[in-house]
Amino acid sequence: MTTNFEDRLRHGRIMIVDDEVKTLCLIEAVLTRFGFTNVLKEPNPIRAIEDFDDFKPDLILTDLWMPQVTGWQIMEHVRGAMPREDFLPILVLTGSFDGADKRRALVAGATEFLLKPFDPSELLMRIRTLLRTRFQHLEIQEQNRSLEARVHERTERLAEAMQQLKDTQKQVVQQER
Repeated sequence: MTTNFEDRLRHGRIMIVDDEVKTLCLIEAVLTRFGFTNVLKEPNPIRAIEDFDDFKPDLILTDLWMPQVTGWQIMEHVRGAMPREDFLPILVLTGSFDGADKRRALVAGATEFLLKPFDPSELLMRIRTLLRTRFQHLEIQEQNRSLEARVHERTERLAEAMQQLKDTQKQVVQQER
């Protein structure tokens, strides 16, 4: 992996939503230690929803069980606010996790899960993997847009060439008469 890509990972916008301040501080400390520079930590899930459009995160870390607004509601808001073809990873951090909660989180849009208390090195590896996947997805989207533009341009040129050929054929037919 190139240094430029490593820099891009470290500049990824990470939003952390958890009503437990100690969890927010622990995650922020891990990210700061490894050079992540664009982190928004939000203990108020309502404010996180409000900040989503302005911050435009590349990754969201959220708890599930929070007062006022749950992690499920955050995921539903995020998925509803984005085009279907976009990929924004959501890492769910939770203390208790039964199968029904996990299925519900997956339906709401969770990408990955990590149980509390978590190992900081595992957290870091998952964050790096999710950011890498996000940025690769964005690169593929950009390449697709570029290819679509090239196909459109070439199709227009081909249509023009076909029209010129028809015009030339028409002239030849008229001259032969």
